[in-house]
Amino acid sequence: MARDKRSIEFTVTRSLMKSFKTSSAIIVKDCQKFLHLLPVSYLTDIRMAKFLENFVTNENCVCKLFACNAQRSLNKLFTRMAMV
Repeated sequence: MARDKRSIEFTVTRSLMKSFKTSSAIIVKDCQKFLHLLPVSYLTDIRMAKFLENFVTNENCVCKLFACNAQRSLNKLFTRMAMV
């Protein structure tokens, strides 16, 4: 999964480099900040957190079976995000 995130991040960075006609990744990161574009890794973590929160609170019996695993994954994600 981390490799996929890096691959997507690379693609986004290269696309923005072409859009802003620059070859500097630092300039692209500054442009992302000014345009309020979160990095792909943050976006995927946010989506995963939303999914896991919905999964844990779902009343479906299959979801209830895996709620503990989902909660553990969610806790790991929040811990990792707190360190950033």
